[in-house]
Amino acid sequence: MKSIISVKVRYPETDRMGIVYHANYYPWYELGRLDFIEKCKTSYADMEKAGLLMPVTETHCRYIKPCTFGDEVAVETVLTQLTVARCRFEYRILNKGEVAAQGSTGHAFADENLHAINVRKRFPEIWNTLTFAMEESNL
Repeated sequence: MKSIISVKVRYPETDRMGIVYHANYYPWYELGRLDFIEKCKTSYADMEKAGLLMPVTETHCRYIKPCTFGDEVAVETVLTQLTVARCRFEYRILNKGEVAAQGSTGHAFADENLHAINVRKRFPEIWNTLTFAMEESNL
């Protein structure tokens, strides 16, 4: 499965040169990840209410072409790795059909106290949904 959302670059997301400031790609990643989870027929808010958190453990972004104020960009998100303790999402930011940036975020599965959990044992329905979504994106 792949999530694709559209984001219009806002003026405060740009620097003095009119180019999207590098740190502003990460909120777009988060929007893509939240949309991906919603396409899995759940929401991050519902996961948190149930006691499942996904803290970020690592991030990466490779900047290829600049995005500027007013551009309409697409954020593509796929789940590429899944274990009982961790997962990884990969992202592509497309501007006018060309890759402007690509990157990834790694996440742990944790409880409300940020203790690592086995998501397959504690949340089997979410595990099955994520497994199916990842397999779909690898077809």
